[in-house]
Amino acid sequence: MKIALLSESPSVATGFGIHARHLTRLLAEWGHETVVFGVCAAGQPFDPTRYPCRIVPMPRDQKEALPLLPDFLAAERPDLVFIHYDLGAVARFAATVRAAGWTGPMICHFVIDTIPFDRDLMQVLRDFRAALTPTRVAARYATSLGIPNVIAAPHPVDAGLFRPLPHRDALRRAAGLEGRFVIGVFGRNTERKQQPRVMMALQQLRARGQADDIIAYFHCQPTNEDPWLSSWNLLHVADHLEVADLTLFPQSDFRQLAGIPYDADVPAAGDAQPQRPTMPAHYTYVERLNVCDLLVNVPHSGAFELAPLEAALCGVPSAVTNDRSAMAEVVGDGAYLLEPIDRAIHSSGGWQHFVGACTIADAILEIKEDVDLRTALIRKGRANALRYTEEPLRRGLQQALELACG
Repeated sequence: MKIALLSESPSVATGFGIHARHLTRLLAEWGHETVVFGVCAAGQPFDPTRYPCRIVPMPRDQKEALPLLPDFLAAERPDLVFIHYDLGAVARFAATVRAAGWTGPMICHFVIDTIPFDRDLMQVLRDFRAALTPTRVAARYATSLGIPNVIAAPHPVDAGLFRPLPHRDALRRAAGLEGRFVIGVFGRNTERKQQPRVMMALQQLRARGQADDIIAYFHCQPTNEDPWLSSWNLLHVADHLEVADLTLFPQSDFRQLAGIPYDADVPAAGDAQPQRPTMPAHYTYVERLNVCDLLVNVPHSGAFELAPLEAALCGVPSAVTNDRSAMAEVVGDGAYLLEPIDRAIHSSGGWQHFVGACTIADAILEIKEDVDLRTALIRKGRANALRYTEEPLRRGLQQALELACG
């Protein structure tokens, strides 16, 4: 069967791009031909031989990509349309597909960052033979609205790739991080991710005289180079809060869409210790996780946050927003849950959960100073992350395909 996957491209380092790699690999394994309407791939060089599908590069802005969709469908003539996006984008893509004259079967993989969600928008799921979503709480919510064939299929995380590295002490020395408590903040520079709240926690720790051995690495583009993402100039924020010396960012040529290699074939040779802490440009994603002592993840909402699971498999504990919903479901009892000090309602109708800087600062100190707590978080975090194998996605995707063809 020929499947048209409408998604951020498997070649880009976004959550949708990473998950698209899993989807296209499974579809190829089952003998399907997949052609990807690769949003974000235009202008991002990639090696097409690395992917078990054909990627047609499209602009990263959906407003520019959507008008190109009718010609894509006319040229490719797929047997099945598979839309893989957040629910708002799923609705826009589905409307464009139908307007282009498509009358064939469709399935989707959707995420919703907040629950509850706009009930009218949820009804778009009725246009699909089956709908996959990565959390049980989202699947239950859709089912409670009478929407059929919604399948919970969590994202897999590779325990062979994400693991504690035996040379992590050498990595820390080469980065000038020996003797420092390193906080990792991994995620794109977007308003949803709330990186400035971690900087405000650093400011509070400094005011208390408790930040001398603490430093935070923000794995993102620090400046507002993607205006459509509603991002910050984090360099200016750090300067304003007077914590610039407590923050690290990737190398100057780092780009969020391109990302960096996950792993290297051999450990990098140890560098001479720099005069001040820095994240060496050649460090892989797994190595950057391994230099951290704690991952702090405080988005105000989220559908399936991968970074805490990746960190857990690397032996790094996490502190995560307690949304009492999808984010809390994903980490289970394997993370330190941060209680919000305030909540708001997004225009989508869902809740946003804002964690206070004081709460983050207190959690950092508690995890830093309580060895037993840190050990328990590492143990429970790994046990939880090991649950996220490929098998649930494999079963869910196979079920969705059967419903599409039935």
